[in-house]
Amino acid sequence: MKKEKEKKRSKLFHRGSLHIPKDVTLNLPVTYRQLFKFTYKTNLTLLFKISIIVSVFAIPFLIALYFRGSLSTAIVNSSTQETLTANLMHFQGWYGFVLFGCFLILSIGLAGAFYVMKRFLQNEGVKFWRDFFYGIKHHALKIFGMTFFYFGILTLLNYILNLMIFKSDVPYYAILLVVFIILECLMFMQYTLSMMTIIIYTCPFFKNIKNAILMMFS
Repeated sequence: MKKEKEKKRSKLFHRGSLHIPKDVTLNLPVTYRQLFKFTYKTNLTLLFKISIIVSVFAIPFLIALYFRGSLSTAIVNSSTQETLTANLMHFQGWYGFVLFGCFLILSIGLAGAFYVMKRFLQNEGVKFWRDFFYGIKHHALKIFGMTFFYFGILTLLNYILNLMIFKSDVPYYAILLVVFIILECLMFMQYTLSMMTIIIYTCPFFKNIKNAILMMFS
C-alpha cells in the first residue's frame, strides 16, 4: 500500500506535469497605441464612468449649443434681407461669451477626469470617486485658469471678428475668419498639452504655456 501511494505521489509531482506550453505568452502594452487598445479591452467600465461624469459637467454647454441654434433660427425668421447678416454676426459675437462660461464649468469636470486617467496610466491604482474629487480639489483651479486664458482669447477674437460687418472691396471677414480658424486649432492643441502637463508636473503658469507651445511645434 505504501509503495502504491508513493508511486501516485511521484506521478502527481512529476516534472512533466508542470510543463508550460511554448505558445503561452503574456502580452502587456508597451507603446501608447497598445495601451489604448489594452484599456478598451480591460477597463471599458472605467471609460464609461469618465465619459458619463464629464457629460454631467457638459450639460450647460450642450444646453447653450441647443439655444444657439434656436435663437439663430428666430433671428433669421425675424430679420429682413438687409439686416440678416448684421443681426447674425452681432448674435454670434456676444453669444461666444455664453459658450465661454459654459466651457469654464466643463473644465472643472475635466480636472477630475484627467487626474483619474493619469493614475490609471501610471498604474497607481484607481478609486474612481475618491480620485475624481481629489483631481477637482487640487487641479481644478489651475485648469480653470488655463481654460480662462486660452478660451478667453478665442472668445475675444470671435467677438472682434463679428464686428467686421462694414462693406468693403477687400473681404476682411473671410481673411480674418481663416486666420481665426488656424489660431483656434493651434490654441486648442496648446490647451490640451497644457492640461496634460498640469496634472503631471508643477510649474509656473506662463512656463506651462511656453512648454505647450514648444511641444506643439516640435
